[in-house]
Amino acid sequence: MNRGMKRIGEAALAHGGGNALVVSSGLSIVHFLIAIDLTLNSKGMDNAAVTKLRYKNWAFSIIGRVESLKYYERGKAKMSN
Repeated sequence: MNRGMKRIGEAALAHGGGNALVVSSGLSIVHFLIAIDLTLNSKGMDNAAVTKLRYKNWAFSIIGRVESLKYYERGKAKMSN
């Protein structure tokens, strides 16, 4: 997964940078995140959870909260209005 993620990061940089959305199984994402941060303690990821990463100098770093449900909660609130 690391190789694929780096290819995505390099492709984004080749097109001027910006955001890239990567969707995968929660288990794969958790293993990738643990490879980035060995102190991360996660048993699994909820559906619709989001973790933002930064790709810089051929390395990833985690930005903000891991496994955030902020976007899910925001959409759920809009649907109930």
